[in-house]
Amino acid sequence: VEASKVGDVLEIKNLIFKESSNIILQESKESLEDLLQIMRNMSTLKIDIQGHICCQRYDTHKIALSRAKAVYDYLINNGIEAARITYQSFGGSRPIFSMPELSEAQQKANRRVEIQIVGF
Repeated sequence: VEASKVGDVLEIKNLIFKESSNIILQESKESLEDLLQIMRNMSTLKIDIQGHICCQRYDTHKIALSRAKAVYDYLINNGIEAARITYQSFGGSRPIFSMPELSEAQQKANRRVEIQIVGF
């Protein structure tokens, strides 16, 4: 993040949710803690949390939005000011791999949460 500039989009690696839900699995704790520590260390950093889904263009159940909000809530609940964070969903409108995906690996790549650097 330190080498990033405003507008850069970074994937939160190893952020895993229970299937079809916004429940963050325990194995994601380290990734969330890393993001939290970055936000604490860079006290002027502002980010937009962006949720994406796989397998379909439209997120009729708003899973991507609820996952982005789960990350937002985690940061807020751990002391990061709400004014520094926004969140939104892109559903399936910005896939890394074209849909329908050809493998589970492609689905996993499309099913992600990213942060965009909004300001420093």
